[in-house]
Amino acid sequence: MNSITSPQLAAMLVISDIFALVCYNGGLSAYTAVGLVSGIALQYVMVMPLVKAADKGKTLPKAVKLLLVSGLVLWGGALLGGLWKAADITFVPYENAGGFPGKLEITAMVAAVSLYVAYEGTKAAARSSLIAAFTGVIFLLTDLISGMRPSNFGNIPAAAQFGTFMDGLRLSFLGGGNLITFIALLPCVKGRKIKAASLYFLCRGILSAAVVMTAVLVTGGIMDTADFPVIMSAQLSQPFSSQRIDALFLILFAVFGVFALTVQVMTAAFLAGEIFSRFRRWRCTAAIALTLLAMGMFTGCTSTGQVSNKSYVRCVGTDGKSVTLSFFSDERIITADGEDISSALAAAEIKAGRPVVTGFTELIILGNCNRKAVLEDMLKEWKVSPSCMVMYSGDPVSVINNTDPSLLEGRLKEAVRQGKAPVCDIITVLGNMQE
Repeated sequence: MNSITSPQLAAMLVISDIFALVCYNGGLSAYTAVGLVSGIALQYVMVMPLVKAADKGKTLPKAVKLLLVSGLVLWGGALLGGLWKAADITFVPYENAGGFPGKLEITAMVAAVSLYVAYEGTKAAARSSLIAAFTGVIFLLTDLISGMRPSNFGNIPAAAQFGTFMDGLRLSFLGGGNLITFIALLPCVKGRKIKAASLYFLCRGILSAAVVMTAVLVTGGIMDTADFPVIMSAQLSQPFSSQRIDALFLILFAVFGVFALTVQVMTAAFLAGEIFSRFRRWRCTAAIALTLLAMGMFTGCTSTGQVSNKSYVRCVGTDGKSVTLSFFSDERIITADGEDISSALAAAEIKAGRPVVTGFTELIILGNCNRKAVLEDMLKEWKVSPSCMVMYSGDPVSVINNTDPSLLEGRLKEAVRQGKAPVCDIITVLGNMQE
């Protein structure tokens, strides 16, 4: 393996750490951030004996290298598993492209690109990782600054119940598989190894804290509904007009996923070549294959073949007891009744003959109902996107049946842009109802 510099090592590893945080689907708080940084500092102290040994030119025994290969494969599988789970809210379900086939397609593409980059060698991956990391830092700063509005600081105490110091400490270790990668790559670093270690752990600590606090500032008030708080914070705080997560975040998410997997595959292949000197030609291919198998262990995706059989709601109209649903695909519009919107949705699923997914809903049309209660239920129970738009109508059923949803959304966005209508995402609308 070619030699790498300290900044290149830090960039390669931090990308994986941040990607793991983006795919984290638990509660976060300021206490979590403190625990996470404390765990990172503790890991820094723990690796010092290995760093000093590497500075003296000592090499790792083959048995240790074999354990590292196993760890790299498992960590790569965990990262792919995070990608698989996060795909439910990051990939657009247009024309039935979502569900199992869509997630499988994206995962396969990430694996294929990672394999290609790994075959190109360490030098190419190390240099390009600096560019990717720099772009990610710019995005994170934009996200953080955008979320640091005075009104958001009240979200810090609001999120305190959703994450503890110990949660952060556990996250630093359970989500810190890069410690294995760090140990494996350390002998390849030019110059003093302690400098590389200090730079990596410092960058990891600062950026991890920034990611967590951005999520807390933006989503602290609705942390109980945020399955992926970092992704939701990117969705809410970016200063770009978007109806879900904007294209920049999606690009960075994919790029970071590729780099995160590439580093694990490339390092595992390199160590395997050192352990088994005759095994060189198909090292990267074998590493990616084992990583995909490991992903199956973390996600159980091999047994979810029916999950693609879902209907994705694009637009919903309701009067509090009945719902009218319009879908992304060419399915017929469904109207169902119930005692409340939850039972009405259950009735709609029976009519559709398949599960109905509401998390991608782009437009809610409210009729005569308790609007605040309905919107709170849709945000907490239906898990609609926080950027989902809301409008009022005396006859939601007629509006949905007689108007194309994309036309409705386009007109509403244009009216908001021109100042002819107020900002109408569900979070803003609910916030105005509280005042």
